[in-house]
Amino acid sequence: MIASMSSGTGLDIPGVNKKLNEEIMKMNVKSTAFLAVSCLALSACNQSQEEVMASYYPPVIIESNECPEISTDSLEAVFALTLEDIEENIAMVYEKQGLLAVEADAHSETDSEKKNRIVENIKLINALMEENKQKVKSLQAMLYTSKTNNKALESAIADAEARIESQEFEIGEMKSALAQSRLDIADLNEQLTAFELDNAKLEHDVKTMDEELHTAYIAKGSYKELKERNVAHKEGGILGLGSTKSLANNFDPSQFKEIDIRETRTIPVNAKKVKILTEHPDDSYALKKRDKEIAYLNITDPDKFWKANKFLVMEIK
Repeated sequence: MIASMSSGTGLDIPGVNKKLNEEIMKMNVKSTAFLAVSCLALSACNQSQEEVMASYYPPVIIESNECPEISTDSLEAVFALTLEDIEENIAMVYEKQGLLAVEADAHSETDSEKKNRIVENIKLINALMEENKQKVKSLQAMLYTSKTNNKALESAIADAEARIESQEFEIGEMKSALAQSRLDIADLNEQLTAFELDNAKLEHDVKTMDEELHTAYIAKGSYKELKERNVAHKEGGILGLGSTKSLANNFDPSQFKEIDIRETRTIPVNAKKVKILTEHPDDSYALKKRDKEIAYLNITDPDKFWKANKFLVMEIK
């Protein structure tokens, strides 16, 4: 369904199409893998094609004692893909919960506009939660039909159920607060249709990928500070002589500040000397002085500057 509707979303963000196609392919692979193993488990149980499809959404618990065992590798592969889907849904629900909190307090739009936005997000949250419940039931059905005593997979299902229940409790409290608001939202349990849910997920993925494409990371400080933060190191040379300083191989991403490369053109320096430790074309930036020190780094050609490296490490001296 995703592949067939992707061209009709009206979304055309430069630089995103390639990643979007990869995301669509990944989603199709997940669905295909899940259905393939479902068919393997159910076909030998004399189930009709309709029942095989129903085992995916909604799930069917098979009580036959004649089902063959599913290979452990296949079972674990489908579990991994499905649990990844559940985690993505949970993350998306948390994101929408945060938006609801902001929208409920917003004063820049009319109650009607605010209500419509809240209702759409509520419908999306409900649909995501229902999808997660169905996925968990499908995993339970698959584990049951496989006749394997896999404690790790049983534990994974239990953990997923616990997270969903916890999130459901939080959503219940949120709905109670909304029901008491002046917005008078009639149906807090309405869901998006399957097509609307797929479309919402696709738009969310596009937005996320667009943000990632335009995000860069900056770290600056003395070499000692950068080394202690596992951001920079020295390589090459003999006994420290002739070595070069560069971005550490196993750097810590949390030590970098995120920026939007569409909005950030200047990086404050405010030091007598600065050395760029990451690779960036010399003709894509300039160091601007004020008095007797370097005030800031000016990115004159953002596309060229960030093309080869989305990380900028500056040694301040």
